Amino acid sequence: MKYAIVFEERVLDNLVEWAPPESVLDELERRVEEQLAANPVQYLTRLTSPQGPSVVMQYNCPILQRSPETPGLHHFLLRVIYDEDEKTLRVWDMRYYPPA
Repeated sequence: MKYAIVFEERVLDNLVEWAPPESVLDELERRVEEQLAANPVQYLTRLTSPQGPSVVMQYNCPILQRSPETPGLHHFLLRVIYDEDEKTLRVWDMRYYPPA
């Protein structure tokens, strides 16, 4: 069973503002579909929340870009929760670390 992936509006707004290269966005989309949606248990890491006993799950997605325009490692950290229907993963927070 493939999970549906939903990005919260603020996460999408941040992604637009960060403006990673189109090829990096394409690779991020491919990995989210092929890895996270297909097998979240394999790709999610459980983190303990400092605000309380709740569990935060994170998907680490490093993308090595070899193009001359933006070479280097683009790293995305997606924080994820299961929706109430237990068939949807909701990305409620994301961090982006472009190449230095």
